[in-house]
Amino acid sequence: MTTAIRFYAGVSTSGGTIIEVSHGKHRLVFDFGYVFDLPRHVFDGTIRPGGPHYLADLLALGLLPRIDGVFSEERLRGTAGVAGAHAEADPTMVLISHPHEDHIGAIGLIDPQVPVVMSEDAATLIRTLHDLGEFDLPRNVTGVALGEAFTFGPFEITARYSDHPAWGSVGYEIASPDGRLFWTGDWRLHGKGRTRVLGELASAKAAGIDLLITEGTSLGSALPVDPSPQPAPPGSTVMPDGLATEEGVDAEFSRILAQPGIVILNIYNRDFSPLQNVLALAREAGRNVAVQADVALILERLTGELFPVYLGREGYQTAEATPGVIAELLSRATTVDAAEVAADPSHWLVQFGYPETAELLAFAGAGGSYLHVGGLPLGPGSPEHTRLQRVLDTVGISYTQSTRHVHFAHATPGHIALMTELLDPRQVAIVHAPYPGMTAFEPPVGRRVPAEAGIVLHLDHGHISEPAAASDPGTRPPQRA
Repeated sequence: MTTAIRFYAGVSTSGGTIIEVSHGKHRLVFDFGYVFDLPRHVFDGTIRPGGPHYLADLLALGLLPRIDGVFSEERLRGTAGVAGAHAEADPTMVLISHPHEDHIGAIGLIDPQVPVVMSEDAATLIRTLHDLGEFDLPRNVTGVALGEAFTFGPFEITARYSDHPAWGSVGYEIASPDGRLFWTGDWRLHGKGRTRVLGELASAKAAGIDLLITEGTSLGSALPVDPSPQPAPPGSTVMPDGLATEEGVDAEFSRILAQPGIVILNIYNRDFSPLQNVLALAREAGRNVAVQADVALILERLTGELFPVYLGREGYQTAEATPGVIAELLSRATTVDAAEVAADPSHWLVQFGYPETAELLAFAGAGGSYLHVGGLPLGPGSPEHTRLQRVLDTVGISYTQSTRHVHFAHATPGHIALMTELLDPRQVAIVHAPYPGMTAFEPPVGRRVPAEAGIVLHLDHGHISEPAAASDPGTRPPQRA
């Protein structure tokens, strides 16, 4: 019997990564989200999903792979060629690396008898998003502590810190009877937590890694490949390859916050480090801070601090018009309206998202910056960006998109190479890699092995045998006795 590694989806796309590691009847599946590719998203808010047929529709459209033993029979609605979950016959655990939609979005479709595991912080966030009505979670999820091993059948699993901006991001070290794997999830080595990441990699190396499965989001992009990559020392604003570190991005934020006028922050509410960094920098710059109610609740549950809540021009987030959980929050929070901010705009940073763009009209003539650090709009050229820019031009506020640092959330090509040197794996598989040029990358350490949808690798005494390709990438291969 060997340990089988099967790649279902998300290999040559941004996100949507679903990989299975099995030994005997037991298997681990990671992650469980949707491909980040807007043209593929048929259910766009105008085309409505088919209610109880939603899962069957996703499978029919190829938006989720056909995986046996994960979905409930009821949700499958008789979908041909996909067997429902039966815990005793097919024990499965789903591991989630972080709570971005392309890695976690479909967990609500998993049968409740299949355990879903993530870090404690990620579990707190996703439960909060469910309470806010922003995430469908008709099941329990389990939060695990970082660095503490737990078991599932023949597997020993350890969650390891990855420093991706999303709340509670981790990778997983997985020991099987046939060798040890390391799934990085999304990660980086230029954030403020890079020293901690280096320590995690040292611990994993000491255990011995036979197969490294890493994201390759930046491979084949226009980013430089440092021929002798090294991590930037703590506090550095620029890496040896000339790209900015997280400290370098923060230095730009500080410059913006020091200028006169209001600063409006648009942030993705699942991202931890950018939000925490900007709020701290705003306070250092002498600015008052107010955030949307949903962000205030997330911050309180994850950090214990309750920030002032921005209510807008006419109290658009009132207790009467919001879910009970927000009404309770507002009963305790300090609240701030648009008139108070407009009276002294240079002393304020206010956070609200793209749906509240009309709130900008309250600050016409105030000057300042719209600091876009995530969330909608997804980028220049999108319809949302065009609409936002029209409003900004009307009120005289400058647009600044920090995400022009395209490497901000993901490992650079040089750091992917460096990881192989630091981990010293026998074999390397690369997924989550949307650029065609990624195929030319050869790791400095470790033999690169194929990772394509439908391919099955077998790990035996630490070595990967020649892959076998299944005829249908959505069907689980038979298990060897």
